[in-house]
Amino acid sequence: MYKNWDNNTMNNSKDYFAETDTMIFSDGSMFTGNRDSLILMATKVRRQMGTVVDSVQAWVPLRSRNHNEEWVLIWTREISTDAKGRKSTKELHEIWRLDKDVKINLMYQYEQQPPKMPPPKKK
Repeated sequence: MYKNWDNNTMNNSKDYFAETDTMIFSDGSMFTGNRDSLILMATKVRRQMGTVVDSVQAWVPLRSRNHNEEWVLIWTREISTDAKGRKSTKELHEIWRLDKDVKINLMYQYEQQPPKMPPPKKK
């Protein structure tokens, strides 16, 4: 699915999502609606971006027994380059809830800037 985001082919990810979805993004915006509207919105957002490369750092599947729910926690690094050649990097943490058909129906996204390494000390 991340490769579809990187390649701007979000329509190929449609089957990963439930019929009704809620997405809470790291910038505070939120989407609630049907899958087709989600894919349309994601395609519009992605189209405005330049080159994007996501690399999954780690993922962990979880099961909530008391709610009978499946969750997946994912950590990625996203490097994007805009039309003017400016690069930006962000660390993303996403929490996905899966429905009974193993489709994403809820996502929470958190973002942080990568750590800034101090310059090496001169000898």
